[in-house]
Amino acid sequence: MEYCRYDAYNSFFEKARDKKLKNSNPNDLKYMSTDTSIMNNKEGTHCGKHNPQNKNRKGDKVSVVLTGSGNPMIVSTGQSHIHDSNFAKDNIKKLLKNKKIKKCLDKVEGHTYFLADSAYDSNDIKKTLSNNKIKHIIKPNKKNTKDPKKIRRLNKSENRKYRKRIIVEHFFGILKKKC
Repeated sequence: MEYCRYDAYNSFFEKARDKKLKNSNPNDLKYMSTDTSIMNNKEGTHCGKHNPQNKNRKGDKVSVVLTGSGNPMIVSTGQSHIHDSNFAKDNIKKLLKNKKIKKCLDKVEGHTYFLADSAYDSNDIKKTLSNNKIKHIIKPNKKNTKDPKKIRRLNKSENRKYRKRIIVEHFFGILKKKC
């Protein structure tokens, strides 16, 4: 508990990330993936509200932004009732505020792509990314479109790039296996 109070984990993570950024290839940031997952808390001692998907379980959400090689750039946690897109908005702001990450993003050859699933299909997220010259490949959310004829689909090129997002799913698989 003392470590959480003094934010020791966050400062340790930031130092390790900055060291990795200093020694890494800037093109590692060409593809960034994001996702959020619920980590069930069996005791439920530190959780305020119930998980909306599993009414009888309490848990916390963990949200990450990973590089193309699977290195976490941003990690945040919160209560399970908060929607994934709200985590993404905060994570993108943190990503763009960090001077070292921004410096590496400027060195990337070609475009930088932000890959996300349909939970992140919001105009706010797309606008923020576009304003910062980051191309977004976000799977369209069919529930946001009333007319089935207007449902947008990923083209072949976008689909090929979108498949690189599997790395964030593997990240959560390993994380849940360890916990």
